[in-house]
Amino acid sequence: MSEKVVVYEVQSDISPVTKAGALLVSWLLTYTIASVSQSQFVLANLESLGVIITGNQWLEHTVLDWWGLLPKYGS
Repeated sequence: MSEKVVVYEVQSDISPVTKAGALLVSWLLTYTIASVSQSQFVLANLESLGVIITGNQWLEHTVLDWWGLLPKYGS
């Protein structure tokens, strides 16, 4: 009895640059979702404690947190 050896080869026409770009886009999207979620949870908890937060402050803190959390989440 002879055993058949099956060799699987993966051929891809996608360039490494395209793969790196896709990885960067997916990382950026994941980071943005995580950062915005954390900011919204914190602001919602502050409001539940009685702190008055305007719409402009919600937006400002969300944007500043996105930038400020970059060294923490981004590494």
